[in-house]
Amino acid sequence: EVVLIDVRNTFEYAIGHFEDHRGNKAMNPSMLTFSSFDPVFCAQNAEYLKDKKVLMYCTGGIRCEKASAMLRKRGVEDVNQLQGGIHRYLEAYPDGGMFRGKNFVFDHRIAVAPTNKNENAEQVVVGRCLECDAAYDRLSASRICTVCRALVLVCECCVERIREYHCEKHLFLKNCYFTFLNVFDEEELTRQMEELKHIVATHPNAVESRRVRQTINKQIRKLNEMLKQGYVVDKSAPRRCRMCLLTSVECDGYCWGFWKR
Repeated sequence: EVVLIDVRNTFEYAIGHFEDHRGNKAMNPSMLTFSSFDPVFCAQNAEYLKDKKVLMYCTGGIRCEKASAMLRKRGVEDVNQLQGGIHRYLEAYPDGGMFRGKNFVFDHRIAVAPTNKNENAEQVVVGRCLECDAAYDRLSASRICTVCRALVLVCECCVERIREYHCEKHLFLKNCYFTFLNVFDEEELTRQMEELKHIVATHPNAVESRRVRQTINKQIRKLNEMLKQGYVVDKSAPRRCRMCLLTSVECDGYCWGFWKR
């Protein structure tokens, strides 16, 4: 049995990944960062993968080198990788081959599509808006998770009605975790704080990661401090970018990671 694994981050997988001729997609480890591949994905899946033929890929091959070593160390012997990653694959198959969507790149191009598509062929969009599930694949630094700052897919229509965004992993905090709090009155901040406390106390699976639990408790302390000291409510405050803190009008969408100018 063959298992194909995409060892990139979730937002990279979201806009493009490999599929076979039957539409079966590569396995997505659901990583916010590659650092979780060994302690989370490998720890949970190594036993299942031990008798499988593992194929893996990433953008250029570097992460696969590390990922394959991690799996072998846990007893998975038949591990293979796509030499040169998606980048070299698309050079060899400029029509995209079995790769669907766009390849995320770490420069100002953001994402690139196969170069040799028929002009009359419709571009394959595999990404989906987290809010309305419409086909959408445009990533922007101005649209990141307010909890972990991972890039998220939110379409133009939904952007207009949402002040802050939450990635798939942190959707359970959608109604109670925000960065820019001065737009809420005391009653609303109190509600948010109580909901966060309830999540910590009653939903252990949602906060199984120690880091996530620490993040939530930090937010609870922040809310408590604001309520104690008092603050000025400004419900008309402009929407701000979670990354650069500029207003949505001022932010050019290139303030994230490798895109910074």
